[in-house]
Amino acid sequence: MICTVHQPSAELFSQFDRLLLLKSGGREVYCGPIGPDGSAVARYFMSAAIDPKFYRPQPPEQVNVASWMLDVVGAGTSAKGLIAPYDEVYRDSALRAENLAEVARLSVPAAGSSPVHFSSAYACSYATQLRLVLGRLGTVFWRDVSYVTTKVRVLLFLGLLIGLVFLGIDDSDEAGLTSKVGIMGMSAGLFGIINSSSALPLIFRLRESFYRERASHTYAPIVIPPVWPSSSCPIWSSPPSPSPRPSTSSSA
Repeated sequence: MICTVHQPSAELFSQFDRLLLLKSGGREVYCGPIGPDGSAVARYFMSAAIDPKFYRPQPPEQVNVASWMLDVVGAGTSAKGLIAPYDEVYRDSALRAENLAEVARLSVPAAGSSPVHFSSAYACSYATQLRLVLGRLGTVFWRDVSYVTTKVRVLLFLGLLIGLVFLGIDDSDEAGLTSKVGIMGMSAGLFGIINSSSALPLIFRLRESFYRERASHTYAPIVIPPVWPSSSCPIWSSPPSPSPRPSTSSSA
């Protein structure tokens, strides 16, 4: 399992086996085992080949190693001296050479093995993607109370207003029938404009997650065009069903 962790606690940090530590600019400063209670990480930085003018870190006693290593590489809040360029230290270290040799070894396929092939870049079918993304966006829209209440109030007001206009039109002749058809077309366009304009602020907030999920192939971008207008329409969207609350117990 690979995951990104920002400033983990000592307990969480000890659950991992290996660490890839990056400094500003995405430069590697450490890639290797963590060791019991972060001992391997601390041992690497305390024995690193750095110039005497740079601060030599002290053993992390009574300190979270995850916070200690950030201070050592200059990414923390309590640096105690001139920080060494640990990205250059790692680049010239034997640890990096070992990692590159391991990567080269693992890059060679085993004898008789065939390359892994997937029929699609996505984990499920387009119909499943459409259903899941539509359900998620419908939940997002319904949970925005100001968005839902504003849209419902405006649509109810316009529906009442246009309905009253219909009452005064006599459709027994061609002129009256034409007027009713024209009002129907105008109301449809007006409702579409209101729905679009009220959904734009929420769509702008969700745009970053769409870019991230598209880049990671979470779903195909082709499912978004039908999903956005459908999920923003109260006729098609439905309130999310309440999830069962887990039972809790407390003891004194």
